Amino acid sequence: MAPGLPEAYAHLSEVMRASDEDRNRAIGRLRRAYGSGALSADTFEARVGRAVAGCDAAELARLTADCPVQPAGAETILVRSWSALRRLWHGLIATPTVLEAPPPASGAFALGRSHDCNRIFTDGTVSRRHAQLRWVDGGWVLSDLGSTNGTWVNGWRIHEAWVRDGDRLQLGAVEVRFRARR
Repeated sequence: MAPGLPEAYAHLSEVMRASDEDRNRAIGRLRRAYGSGALSADTFEARVGRAVAGCDAAELARLTADCPVQPAGAETILVRSWSALRRLWHGLIATPTVLEAPPPASGAFALGRSHDCNRIFTDGTVSRRHAQLRWVDGGWVLSDLGSTNGTWVNGWRIHEAWVRDGDRLQLGAVEVRFRARR
């Protein structure tokens, strides 16, 4: 037992309190795991909450134990010139993909990674059958199909929502602009 501690508090001497740096490192690792699709949005939120409230380094280690050290597909890139850096930067800045709405009479329009979907996305954060577009009463309705990483319209997570021309949709980490046919 640590000297000067009452017996009731003896267990505290063996717990190593996490520093702010440890907490920030753990939250950064959780962010990278979420961004790579290794964690769902709900799991990410719950773990970050626990990391902020966490009191010891061992608990932080448990929260990040199943997170990849580096996101899948990530590479370290060595850039040797400004022109190479400019080319790399322009290649990394992607404008959102445009999602052209199907003709209104086409029925349900599935979005996801599966080859059975009408619009296929290859990003790992998009579920196999992620969302669905339907023509309802003269407008488009976007429905989440129980995706792991969520469906968002103009920054709001949705289960089902009306979408209009120009709306910003997000499936997992993939952002698309909705374009309604005229």
